[in-house]
Amino acid sequence: MRQWVKGELARLRPVLESYRSRGLSDADIRVILRGKALEFFSRHYGKVLVSAPGGEAAVLSIRDALLGINQLLDESAGQPGQRPPSLAQPVVYQYLRLFGTKSAYSRDEISKLLRGTAIQQRDFERTGTSPWITEHDKLVKRVPIYDRFQFMRLRQRRELKTELDQAHFLIGAALPVKEGDTGVNIEKELERETLLIRPGVDALLDWYSKTPAGPDEPGIPTAANLALTLLRAALESQRARMRQEEPILWEEWESAVT
Repeated sequence: MRQWVKGELARLRPVLESYRSRGLSDADIRVILRGKALEFFSRHYGKVLVSAPGGEAAVLSIRDALLGINQLLDESAGQPGQRPPSLAQPVVYQYLRLFGTKSAYSRDEISKLLRGTAIQQRDFERTGTSPWITEHDKLVKRVPIYDRFQFMRLRQRRELKTELDQAHFLIGAALPVKEGDTGVNIEKELERETLLIRPGVDALLDWYSKTPAGPDEPGIPTAANLALTLLRAALESQRARMRQEEPILWEEWESAVT
């Protein structure tokens, strides 16, 4: 679905842009493009699936379809720059769009920046294993990755529900441990059967490693790069073990992803 929608948006946008001189606004163009994407979704309603940890699949809901469509519209309209990876879940994408490079906003700014995305501030507070943001005196701040890691290391790994939780956990584990705190061994963590890495984690770590850090979290790019290196090594080790121990299963898996 995603590839079809991206192709259709790319085809239609230049056509619609040509009508701008006749009074077609950016908002009008966005409404038309969103309608075309929803038309495709409605034709395949109930058959569009999304993957989840453990190889499970679930039917894509209308709300999540809208989130994904808005994300595609953002991607097709903006400049690449430091844009969050398109593989990210819609709520994660919007969080990174706002808080990936900026640590705080007023509550009013958050409301305006999220308008039309189907995402609300409370989604950043409730989606993850722990809140991604906090609010005090109408000022909304991102929770530092290190602080989130210190909370998550005490939780069962299967509770790391989103790709952002998993990416923050690995980045936090790669940061220097502060006095009085406790760290974890990333390589051993990646061997846990209960830590089922979501498909978008690699892309998030790569994005964090290349995105300039804010003054409140200067070590994030370096830590993300280290976590990414260890994650890729662990995944390659798992693939090599599968090739050796389960050659038939490996061939089936390889043919499915290539």
